[in-house]
Amino acid sequence: MAIPIYSNQKTAGRSPGIRPISVPVTLALFGGPGILIYLAVHFAVPRWVAAGLPLVFAWTIAVVGPTVLNALLVLAAYFVTERPTYRGFLERFRLQRPDKKILWLVPLTAVGIVLLNELLAWTVPLLSQITILAPPALVPEIFANVYESLDLGLANTTFMGEPIILENAWLIPFWLFFWVFLAAVGEEIVWRGYILPAHEAQVGRWAWVINALLWNIPFHLYTMHNFFSDMPLYFLLPLLVFRQKNTWYGIAVHSLLISLALVIVIPGLMR
Repeated sequence: MAIPIYSNQKTAGRSPGIRPISVPVTLALFGGPGILIYLAVHFAVPRWVAAGLPLVFAWTIAVVGPTVLNALLVLAAYFVTERPTYRGFLERFRLQRPDKKILWLVPLTAVGIVLLNELLAWTVPLLSQITILAPPALVPEIFANVYESLDLGLANTTFMGEPIILENAWLIPFWLFFWVFLAAVGEEIVWRGYILPAHEAQVGRWAWVINALLWNIPFHLYTMHNFFSDMPLYFLLPLLVFRQKNTWYGIAVHSLLISLALVIVIPGLMR
């Protein structure tokens, strides 16, 4: 049967016509891929690299793999159980056309996140010294401290463990496809498109806070050394999507932020 159509009214109240998600299911959707990624980057990646797999591929499999698998399982379960119409799917996941008059919110939110992250970047090396929060033994420089890498700019000589040379120009489409398209879109489809409206159906105006906390912990267990510096992203992005009731804003901001990593690669290829 088709799912009940969701009203696109932009209010801070509850989301009518959407089934709430139970606590165990919510924790499974956030914690399941989070635990898989944590185990993969700490235990599988070193073994894959030792066996000859380049770090860029090992890390992508470890992080993007569970993220995409989680998104596919959520979409498959949704389509099998709900059998929605195309319009019903767009409305349930809030993928209607965004309001062109307020598209300026996307770059504004992205800039705000970057500036706040920069202000909190000093916490990364401090948390990295705490054993339980320390990054994995093998971690690409961009994930060890993303804002330090961006600040270095042309001084970076590697990206995802690969030398920044013209022969590695394939890093650009690789990053755009696996990290921007699959990872960012995969996360937003699940966290903001599917789960956030269900949380609104339960707790109303505080749904974005719960969404932010669960997105930080347990999903990002593998980057807990970035706990404080990433908080602006974890809170401002769900807030934007919650206020606008449209997942495209989350997809756009998330994709724009991940694309910033190419600031390191593109100029470096021209050296």
